[in-house]
Amino acid sequence: MERKNIFQLIEENYNIDDEIKKINRLFEEQEYFVKKTFYGFDISPSSEDVTFVFVLENYLFSPWKRRGTCVDIEEYFKRCNARIDPENKVDEETATNYVEAMLNLIKLFRDNYPFLLKEAVDFYTDFEDVFCPLVETLKKRLGLAERVIDDAVIVYPENAPLEQVLDVTTDQDAQWELIRYCRENMDLAEKRKSLAYFATAFYIEEDKNDDQATKLVVNKATNILNNLHIRHNNQTGKYEKEYLKDISEEEALSLCDLLYNQILTIILLREQRKYDKVYKAFKDKQKGV
Repeated sequence: MERKNIFQLIEENYNIDDEIKKINRLFEEQEYFVKKTFYGFDISPSSEDVTFVFVLENYLFSPWKRRGTCVDIEEYFKRCNARIDPENKVDEETATNYVEAMLNLIKLFRDNYPFLLKEAVDFYTDFEDVFCPLVETLKKRLGLAERVIDDAVIVYPENAPLEQVLDVTTDQDAQWELIRYCRENMDLAEKRKSLAYFATAFYIEEDKNDDQATKLVVNKATNILNNLHIRHNNQTGKYEKEYLKDISEEEALSLCDLLYNQILTIILLREQRKYDKVYKAFKDKQKGV
């Protein structure tokens, strides 16, 4: 009789709803940390096992600049739209927000670990060996990637070209806007505004240094930029160009998404220029030059 082995079953029976509730229960109840208390000259301090929530609220949360005006962890998750109700199914948006919220709290702990040691607070290995990998696995199962921007963890749908562009983009405002376009449900006006920003930030114009392949993509991109109320304020009303009247909002949104992908492609194609010399040398050696 054919059957799947137990490891295949473990993988296949992963349930996002169950996992996120398990993580939340461990976050609130599991005592992953130990707090020592010293009394005078007593060389044998007393110790108390405490939860991640306890450590955050008693040592790390109040000084955290990213908490806004939230006064405790409960309010933090509520305002993040990331509260987990163990009695109800977790929707995708809440799950995504929860992962992002938790990754930021884990980062807060790791950034401040030396401070915690001075306060006689340490963690058991299960925190890093069990709890943190659970969060990381949930992130991957949700199809999310992460990046630290302005000292905060931002998650967004996995997108290989976007990842490569973010790696070569040093401007954090541009990084954030690239991620925002990918992860938020923008309306047409918001997409146009973002794309106009990209057109300026990444110089989406004809460039004499572009090769033929890049020029083809640039020409298509500039056509959309210049003729879809993005870069130029095309005339409206009775002066509106006839073809614009025939483009539905759904078609315009698709053209915006096409343009976004073209801009990513242009950035990556131009990034390849730095390899032109080494490739030319390689070709010359093949020819025996």
